[in-house]
Amino acid sequence: MQTTIATDPKSPKHWWQAAPNPAKLRSTMKQYFEYGVLDSDGVYEMKTYLRYWINAPIWKDTEALQKLRDSAVRIESADDIRAWLVEARRAGTDPTR
Repeated sequence: MQTTIATDPKSPKHWWQAAPNPAKLRSTMKQYFEYGVLDSDGVYEMKTYLRYWINAPIWKDTEALQKLRDSAVRIESADDIRAWLVEARRAGTDPTR
């Protein structure tokens, strides 16, 4: 998987820039990274962002990418997010940077 190129219009926006309400996503990310827990709204916010990230058209289609796309749909908890991020990093991408 290739690294995001900031000038490419197909690149996903990073979490501090993305979402209809970037401040809410920033707060959710802070909660997740500082405490490792999220309420259902936080899980939904993160899931939405992770799905946005992994579905960006810049990524080369691979089996690993498709698995991430498929599994992002099933995220229901902070533990699911943690497991998804591990797999994303193994595939060469990190939407939390």
